[in-house]
Amino acid sequence: MAKKIAKKRPLIVNKKGGVSSELSITVNDPKLNKGRATNIPSIQNGKEMTQRAAINFAVKSGKKFKSFGSIDKAVSAAKERSASIGKKRKKEISSFKKKNKLR
Repeated sequence: MAKKIAKKRPLIVNKKGGVSSELSITVNDPKLNKGRATNIPSIQNGKEMTQRAAINFAVKSGKKFKSFGSIDKAVSAAKERSASIGKKRKKEISSFKKKNKLR
């Protein structure tokens, strides 16, 4: 279950044509958690970042990001968070899709 969800985050049409307010990527960069699998945000100020930009942003933010024992566990956690956000923002996402003529 998702911990904290910021409903004030804007919804955007992501690169895959879907709707996102958060979009995490799983990385194993040595600058984050000694290279352990880590989920980090890849949307900042309503714009999707490249993996390198997201890693740099995460490092510079000084925030602590949870690490996982494997990429599979990290991806699973990210999917659970995404599903939870989708449920909590379902009506808002539906309205956004209609307004932007998305499926």
